[in-house]
Amino acid sequence: MKKLMCLLAVGAMVLLTACSGGKIGVWSANKNQVDVASLPPMRVVGLSVVVPESLSVSEADGYKPVADILWREDPYGDRHAQVKTILTDGITRGTRKLYGDLPVVLHVELVRFHAVTQRTRYAFKGVHEIEFMLSVKNARTGDTIVPSYLVDATFGSFGGAQALEAERAGITQKVRILNQLDEVIRQELTGKPAKVAN
Repeated sequence: MKKLMCLLAVGAMVLLTACSGGKIGVWSANKNQVDVASLPPMRVVGLSVVVPESLSVSEADGYKPVADILWREDPYGDRHAQVKTILTDGITRGTRKLYGDLPVVLHVELVRFHAVTQRTRYAFKGVHEIEFMLSVKNARTGDTIVPSYLVDATFGSFGGAQALEAERAGITQKVRILNQLDEVIRQELTGKPAKVAN
């Protein structure tokens, strides 16, 4: 009976993975398998940020429009370029604080950048969903130190009165996202926990 239950459980897991289009397996494979804390301290000397044009964009003002990119705080325009600037600025800010002896080059490719709409922001709290692939190469040899894996920088957004109060204090969505990217990239490159976004 125990063997039958185990077989049924394994079968259910296989079926769920198949129904998800294999995404579960892909995400598992993309987790960082390198203990960066065991590597020599890094110094970032190069950064490449890619925001694929294939990522979908939404300008809808629903509570949670379906899209890869949702960004409203900059004026209407090229959202791919705007998000690339935010990623570059946030990651650069974080890497400037690394003074290790090992020179490295980072490659970042955006998977998802889904901030919140005005409707969500002023009604209730939401979530800033930010995910990107990260790989690290030795700048001297070109060897891959950390193979490409998924970094999840998702964090909670402010909402309602809290959002209005933050805006009056100059703490915009962009400010919070830049701070989050700063903390997260340092965590990924040092193995030290990031602070919770304020």
